[in-house]
Amino acid sequence: MTALASQCVLFGQLPGSAPRFYGYLRYDAETFTQSGGPVGLYNIDATAEGRVKPVDLNLKAAGGGCYGEGTYYVVDYTQNNYGELTSVKLKTYNPEGWVLVSEKDIPQTSIPTTMTYNHAEHKIYGCFFNNETDKMEFATMNEADGSTSVIKVLDVSIAALACSHDGIIYAVDDNGDLSRFDSAAGDFVKIGATGLKPKYIQDATFDYDTKTMYWFAMTESPDQAGIYVVDTEIGTASRVTKYTSGEKEFTGVFSMAPVCVAEAPGMVSNVSVSVNPATMKADVECDMPVETYGGQPLAGAIGYEVCVNDVKQTEGEAGPGEKINVTIDVAAGECRISIRTLNAAGNGPSYYHIAYAGFDIPDKVPNVVAMRSAAGIKVTWDQVTTGVTGNPIDLSNLKYTVTRMPDGVVVGELITALELTDGPVETDATKCHYEVVAHTGDKASEAGISNDVVYGAAVALPMAYDFRNKPGLGLFAVEDANADGVSWQFRDKYGILVGSGRTQLDDWLITPPIKLTSGRKYKLIASIGASMGNEKFEVKYGETNRPENMTGTIIEPTEIDDIDYWYRDVWDEPGNFEAFITPEETGEYHIGVHGISEPGGLFLYCCDLSLEDAGASGVEDGMIDVDAGMMSVTSSEGCIVVAGASGSVSVFSVSGQKVAESAGDARFSVSSGVYVVKSGTDVRKVLVK
Repeated sequence: MTALASQCVLFGQLPGSAPRFYGYLRYDAETFTQSGGPVGLYNIDATAEGRVKPVDLNLKAAGGGCYGEGTYYVVDYTQNNYGELTSVKLKTYNPEGWVLVSEKDIPQTSIPTTMTYNHAEHKIYGCFFNNETDKMEFATMNEADGSTSVIKVLDVSIAALACSHDGIIYAVDDNGDLSRFDSAAGDFVKIGATGLKPKYIQDATFDYDTKTMYWFAMTESPDQAGIYVVDTEIGTASRVTKYTSGEKEFTGVFSMAPVCVAEAPGMVSNVSVSVNPATMKADVECDMPVETYGGQPLAGAIGYEVCVNDVKQTEGEAGPGEKINVTIDVAAGECRISIRTLNAAGNGPSYYHIAYAGFDIPDKVPNVVAMRSAAGIKVTWDQVTTGVTGNPIDLSNLKYTVTRMPDGVVVGELITALELTDGPVETDATKCHYEVVAHTGDKASEAGISNDVVYGAAVALPMAYDFRNKPGLGLFAVEDANADGVSWQFRDKYGILVGSGRTQLDDWLITPPIKLTSGRKYKLIASIGASMGNEKFEVKYGETNRPENMTGTIIEPTEIDDIDYWYRDVWDEPGNFEAFITPEETGEYHIGVHGISEPGGLFLYCCDLSLEDAGASGVEDGMIDVDAGMMSVTSSEGCIVVAGASGSVSVFSVSGQKVAESAGDARFSVSSGVYVVKSGTDVRKVLVK
C-alpha cells in the first residue's frame, strides 16, 4: 500500500445499513458537569462507536416526542426550584431548519415517558401518568389539544415505544421485556426478554429503510448503555452502537427515513465501497433488490441513485438481482454514501455506508492532568492516536498547543512533547485549568481540559471556608474519579454537595495547597451532612491535588445516617468532624474530602471546612524516661530492638506519626532517624543510624 493509499481507511462498518437517528439528548455523561450539559436536538449514526452531533440546541423536548409525516411532535415542560411543574406544552417543528410551527398548553397528565407515531393510523401513541400519578396509561394523544384517550391502564410502565412501518406497536417495559400491542384484544402480548434492565428515561424507534427496531437504552449498568437492535420476533436486544463518551439519555428519537409504498422496490444488498485516495473517487458495488418494499417479487427495470452526503452523484437502472458497479467523486473527510432504489410506484429505501478519505481531524486530547510542584504547574497528557470518527490522523505532523485558562495565556505552542511545566509560580493564588489542542497541519482537535489547580502562592493558615456564605468552590477543586459526570458542586445554602443516587461515589473535594511544617499538629474541622439516607466519606491528604497521591488518612471512612428526614427538611444538620494532621515533612499539602457513598442515597454535602495550627506535635524531651520501667530500647543499623516491655509497643516519628507497633517485645525495621518508643507509661527516645 502506498503512503497516499494509507490515508484512506473505511469506517468500521456494521453489517447492513448504518441509519442516522435524531433525538433530544437529556443527559450526556461526557458533558453533564458543564452547567447541566448542552441539552438539545442531536443526531447519531448507528455505527460501532457512536458520537453525537448537535443539530439544534435551542429545541427543547424534556417530555419526549415523536416524528411523523414531516412533523416533529414534542412535549416540553418547565419546573420551579421546588420541582413543581410551571408549564407543559405540545410543540411541533418543521425539520426544514427546525422551525417552531405551533405551541400550545396541554394537561400535565400528557407528559409521556415515551411516544411513537403510527404511520398506518396517523396517530400518536404514548405512555402517560394517570390523574393520580400512581399508575401509567397507554393512550393516544390528540394532536390538536394534547389531550389523551386511555386505551389501557398499565401494570408495568413502558420505557420505550416504537411503531413498525405497517402499524404494529412494540414496547420495552420497565422489566426489560418486549411486547406487541394486540389492537383486537386491547392489550400487550409478551414476545420475550431483551436481556437488559431499563433505568431512567429512554426511547426507541424504527428505521423504515431497514424495517428494524432500534432501542436507545439506558440501563442499570452504565457500561451497557448504547443503541440496540431489537429482534421483534423473539425480543432479544443486540448492541450495535457503543457511545464513545459514556451513557446518554435520549428521548423523542426518530429516523428521517419515510415509510415507502408497498410497491416500491426494496433495499440493495451485498454493498461494497472502496475509496481511492489518489483520485478521491469511490467504487460502489451492490446487488439490486428482488422484492418490493412490501415483500412481493419485482419485475422490470429498477432505478437507483447514489449520493454522497445527500448530494446525488450518479443514477441509473438495472434489473432485479442485477449487480451494479459505479464510480463516484468523494471529498476528503467523512463520506455518507447512500444508495436508493426507485420505480414508478415511488422511492424505495436507502442503504447508508460511512467511509472516510484522507487523514481525520485529531480526536480530543485525552487524560490532561495538571499537577502543582515546586517548579510550577506540570501539565501532562496522552498522545492522540485517532481522529474524531475513529480514523487515522497524520501522526508525523502531530503537535500540541497548551493554554492556561481562564486568562488565555498560551504556555506551549505547537510542541511535540506530551508534557510541560508552567512556572515557577510567584503570583497571588488563583484557580486555573489547562486546555490542550492537537494539531495536524490545518486540522485542530477539540481541547482536552485538565482538572482545576491553584496557580500562585499556597494558602496561609488559619484557613476557613464557609461554602454557605461564599457561593461557588473558591480555590477548591473537584475530581470526578468515577467519571460518571456527577461530582461536587455549589448548591445554595447547603454548601458543596455531590449526588449519590446513580452510582457508588468516588468524588473528591480538594483544598488549595497549604504549607505545613514538620513537627507541628494541625486541627481540621469539617461540617459534613447527609440528606435522605446513608452517606459515607473519608478525609485524606497528600502532596499533590491528585486523588492517587492522597495517601495520608485524616478521617477514616465514616458513615452518616440521616434517619429523621421524613419529619423535617430533607437536609440533615451537618456534624462537625474534628481530626488532626501531623506531617512528617515540611511542604505543600492538599486535603481531600472523599465521597464514597453506596448507590441509593441522595446527597452528601460539606458546609464548611477549616484548618489551624494546634501547636507542636512531637514528643518533648521532658516526657522521656518519666516513669521508666523495665523496657530496654536499643538500635542498630536500620532497626529498633525492644525488650522487657510491659504491654503493647508503639514506635513514633518525632513529628508524632505512628510508624510501627507490636503486641509486645519486637524488632522493628525502620529508616535512619530519631524515634520515640512507648509501652504504657514507659517512653524512650532512640537514634537509628
